[in-house]
Amino acid sequence: MQQEALLDFENELLPLTSKVVEALKDSLDFYTLAALKVADNSVRINNQRFIEVKNINSVWHGLGGSAQSENS
Repeated sequence: MQQEALLDFENELLPLTSKVVEALKDSLDFYTLAALKVADNSVRINNQRFIEVKNINSVWHGLGGSAQSENS
């Protein structure tokens, strides 16, 4: 259903207010920082030097929890 809505160019989407955009930005920033922190901790525990793409991808999806599982 969500994918159909994204591809339906006939319906106009409601505009987002600047307050909503700011809240969305803040949430995404927080999520990103949390993902980086968890990935960094994992790398340090495993005595690695760098955060690899597979590490950050795993953490990014893992933090999504059940919402990610439902979308897969």
